[in-house]
Amino acid sequence: SLGLMGLTTGLTAYTGVFYVSRRPRKGETVVVTGAAGAVGSVAAQLAKATGARVVGVAGGPKKCQYLVEELKLDGAIDYKNSEKTLEEQITATCPDGIDFIYDNVGG
Repeated sequence: SLGLMGLTTGLTAYTGVFYVSRRPRKGETVVVTGAAGAVGSVAAQLAKATGARVVGVAGGPKKCQYLVEELKLDGAIDYKNSEKTLEEQITATCPDGIDFIYDNVGG
């Protein structure tokens, strides 16, 4: 099936968010890597549905803008940003730490 919950996108995201580990809880901070992609964007939305605070990781300002403005994530980290380190961005977007990471990038 090629719908939202199809094998290659939705089911992968759903399984990762709800079955691989414990599900995110309301108020926790979730970081989703590859958040602008097919699986990552669904995983981020599923995490938002739990009431968690969700921060997406993507490459480039347009993708990060998409995460915040279109997907309504609570923050975005641009791993291609040459002005701020990843550490600086994580500290700014996750001031209370990270409770749950959906690592969507392999290799």
